[in-house]
Amino acid sequence: RITRLSAIKAIGSVAMGDAGEEIDFDAVEQLLEGNDGGQERKSRDRDRGRDRDRKKRSRSRTTEEEKRRRQLEKERQEEERKQQQYEEEQKKAMDQASREDNTVVVTCLNHKATEREIYEFFSQQAGKVRDIQVIRDQASQKSKGISYVEFYLQEAVMKALACTGKPLMGVPIRVQASQAEKNRQATQAAKLAQAAPMDIPVKVHVSGLVGPLEGISETEISKLFSPFGDIEFIDLQRNSATQKCTGSCYIQYKKPADAREAMQAMNGFSLAGQEIKVELVQATQIMGGLAPGLALGGMGGGLGGGLLALGGLGGFGAQAGFGGLVRPGMPNAGLAAGLPGVASISATPLAPMAPTCNIRLVNMFDPKSPDIASDPDFFLDVKDDVAEECAKHGPVDKVWVDAKSTTGQVWVKFKTVVSAQAARSVLSGRWFAGQQIQAEFVTDTDWSSTVP
Repeated sequence: RITRLSAIKAIGSVAMGDAGEEIDFDAVEQLLEGNDGGQERKSRDRDRGRDRDRKKRSRSRTTEEEKRRRQLEKERQEEERKQQQYEEEQKKAMDQASREDNTVVVTCLNHKATEREIYEFFSQQAGKVRDIQVIRDQASQKSKGISYVEFYLQEAVMKALACTGKPLMGVPIRVQASQAEKNRQATQAAKLAQAAPMDIPVKVHVSGLVGPLEGISETEISKLFSPFGDIEFIDLQRNSATQKCTGSCYIQYKKPADAREAMQAMNGFSLAGQEIKVELVQATQIMGGLAPGLALGGMGGGLGGGLLALGGLGGFGAQAGFGGLVRPGMPNAGLAAGLPGVASISATPLAPMAPTCNIRLVNMFDPKSPDIASDPDFFLDVKDDVAEECAKHGPVDKVWVDAKSTTGQVWVKFKTVVSAQAARSVLSGRWFAGQQIQAEFVTDTDWSSTVP
């Protein structure tokens, strides 16, 4: 500041010599001080602005960190909630399994026996009783001669099983284990079969490619069968000398449902005057937690069940091509229920049993049971029980109990194929009154010729 003031005075002296007038140095000094003050204010404003920006950035970082912390805390709490819920469900399942294991089934009961008489009998003969459930007719509330008795201890169950043959109200009773473990295994197998079907490639075998069809090519076969789903490969059997088709080929689909749909639609289809036959290839290994003994032919399938009308296929081969293929009423893929995965396949054709609206239940009652002679409503009660259980899976059209059957057969007709598939999947393999239920599809012809 002093240097600038001295310079100004020197300039002023020179200017005064030229102009002959005296310069007001105080005014010049005030002017300089005013300029310096403005610069200082600007500097202070810049500093304050920087401070505000730093604080704003700091608050922003704090807010983001707080959000992350809250999000992590929320995820932790959600994980703890899920873990707690899982543990509660596991505990509940274990408690339920324990109660089922401590339960026995009592049959051949006097129809006048009430919960009180049953409670007093087993309290004296076996041990402390926890619960009793007498099976009654829904309409009349009359006992069906069957009861479930639950005990607190496993030792009481063993004593209760030894009561078979002892009279209760003058009638010898029969005591059996509840088969709870087998029922749980069958239920779990059915759930696995429905919830996780394996999309493993499946082959279909096409035969009847003779006569006018011996010149067919892989491209023409692909045009015929690709509308049903994705094809992995086509193996056309050719004569090594003539290179003509020997009469059959294999087509591998990526999904089992697509292979079954192609079989249902194209089996028996007339192509260039020649009827072709389409079959699923027999599985040598079936995967997926299904009950043993279930055949591939009886599983899954789309709606419709029978052959579909395919029209508009004009000409054949190089003469007319494959234009105009129409498939009215094509069933929806993916409606298969419980179709098992196939790990490996052989080249043996399998004549499949397509799902129908009809199923036959075997081992639903004991033909030698004394209740058949003593209870005039025995078969009516069986019919009502089966109808009630099957109605859980869809509308039921008719239930018929084969009273003359030596294997305890009950025939059920559903209104839709999907309902029949669901019932068969759940009921097959379950245990009832010490016997394992078998469920199988029945053709409409067998139904009409058997059921009155």
